[in-house]
Amino acid sequence: MNDMERKLEDILAHERLFAFRLGEQVLHRPKISMWTILIPFVIVAHMFRHQKFLFARNKFAANFLSARQWALAEAARVVKDGKKKDIRAISLQASMPEDARESHMALIETLVDHYIRLLKIEGDDVDNLIRGAYGSRAGYLSYLGRLSSAEKRFNAAVEIHLSKEHKEIRETIGRIEQISGRIRDEEAGRVFP
Repeated sequence: MNDMERKLEDILAHERLFAFRLGEQVLHRPKISMWTILIPFVIVAHMFRHQKFLFARNKFAANFLSARQWALAEAARVVKDGKKKDIRAISLQASMPEDARESHMALIETLVDHYIRLLKIEGDDVDNLIRGAYGSRAGYLSYLGRLSSAEKRFNAAVEIHLSKEHKEIRETIGRIEQISGRIRDEEAGRVFP
């Protein structure tokens, strides 16, 4: 495996871990109670709820990761081949209302630019790539702020359409944004102690 392939795998694994952490906190993992341990048929119900939770978390992570995987592939193409970014082509891979397309493209561009920075840096893990790409906690927090703003604009654009079918979507989006911010702040503190 060459250096570029290793970086791509590491970055994708990092994004996947974030998606799983986010999904677990947004979806509420079912808790095991004393009754679950003491009464056999209760454990069956708990296992059913737990399997449902795992399915939902995995589905959430897959959806969350799709744009990141497309953006990472585009960043690799740009770095390897020296080509120009084609953000619109990436965005067109996702089906969505056309009035959300512009904000989706802004989110994709933010991700592609971030991944390009990481791929151009020498480092043996994602933390070292981030430190090399951003240089300081303030620099990294600046990127995270841009990412958060782009996500919020896109979420607001699709919320209008989703709220017609899902009444609780505003609360769910708010929870995702809040938890994402907390996880990212923790990460920035860990990467730049």
